[in-house]
Amino acid sequence: MLEIEKISDHMYVRKGKEDEEGYLESVNRQYPIITIEDQVSLIRGKTVLVCGVGGMGGWIVEALMRTGVGRIILADNGFFDKSNAHRQLGAHTENIGKQKAFATLEVLSKVIEYPTLFADTRGIQESNMDELLDMGVDLVLDLVEFFSPEVRILIHLKAEERNIPVLNANSVVFSTFVFPFLQPQGKRMRMEDILQMSYSEAKEYARRFHETGDEVAKHAIIDSVMRGLLPVIPNLYDGCEEEYWKRLQTEGTVAINAPNPMFAAGHLSNMCLLHVLLKGSKRNYNIKPLPEPGYVHYDTASRVITEYERK
Repeated sequence: MLEIEKISDHMYVRKGKEDEEGYLESVNRQYPIITIEDQVSLIRGKTVLVCGVGGMGGWIVEALMRTGVGRIILADNGFFDKSNAHRQLGAHTENIGKQKAFATLEVLSKVIEYPTLFADTRGIQESNMDELLDMGVDLVLDLVEFFSPEVRILIHLKAEERNIPVLNANSVVFSTFVFPFLQPQGKRMRMEDILQMSYSEAKEYARRFHETGDEVAKHAIIDSVMRGLLPVIPNLYDGCEEEYWKRLQTEGTVAINAPNPMFAAGHLSNMCLLHVLLKGSKRNYNIKPLPEPGYVHYDTASRVITEYERK
C-alpha cells in the first residue's frame, strides 16, 4: 500500500503510482465503452472535489478511483459514529470516533494505487474553499450533510465564481435526486434560489441550530432543504411519508435505507463520467444532457425515472 503523507495541519495526500501500463490494465474492462484516448487524456487528467464523504461520498470516491480519475480531494470535518456504520464506506468498526476524511482516505488507499488522493479534515469553510478550488478542480460534488445549508451555498457560490461545474445528489428512501449546476456564471441554477435562503440567512440558521438546538432554526432548515432538494418523498407504504416527516421534524434525523447511498452514488458517478465525456471528448458520444435548470429523480421501488426542468 502506498504511504499517506501529512502535508499540512489539516491536509493529507496519498500520491498515486506513476505507471502507464498498470493504469491502463486497471481500467481495461472499460474499453471500448470508453476509448483509450479519452481514458488517458481526459479522465485521468481530471481533479474532482468531493464535499462530504459520509453516506454517498465515500462510495463515489471509490467509484471515481476505479473509473480512473487522476486526482480526488476528500473534504469533511466530521467524525464517524455508530449510526454511520450501516451506510458509510469508511465507518468500519475500528474507525468509529475517527475523523471521516482521513479514515476514508486510509480505507480507500487500499483499493487501487493509481489515483492521487487528498483529504482535508477542515471540511468546507470560508477559510479553505478557495484553497481547495486552486488545486485545479474540474468538477465539484456537493454531498454535504442535511443540516449544513450554509456550507452547501458556499460551495455553489465559490464554484460558480470560477465556472466550475457542480453536481448535487441525495439519498431518499429507495431513490435519488440529481441536480446539475453546469452552466457558466450567471446562467446556472443558484443554490440560494433553490433553498430560498441567502448565504447569510443560512449561516445564522445553522449557527443557531448547531449551537443551541434552536427549534425555529431547525424547522427553517428542514423546510428549505426538503422543498428545494427533496421535492418528493416516495410513499413506500401507506403512512411512510408521514412517518418520514415526523421523525425528521421531531428528532432531526433523516431516515436512510442502508443500500440506497451506494445506489445513489453509482448514479452520480455515472453522471460525473458522462459529463466529462460529453464536454471533453472528440468522439460523438450518444449522451443526453441533464435537464438544467432542473433535476432527475430515479426511484427503484416504482421503477420510475422522472426528469423535471424548471421554467
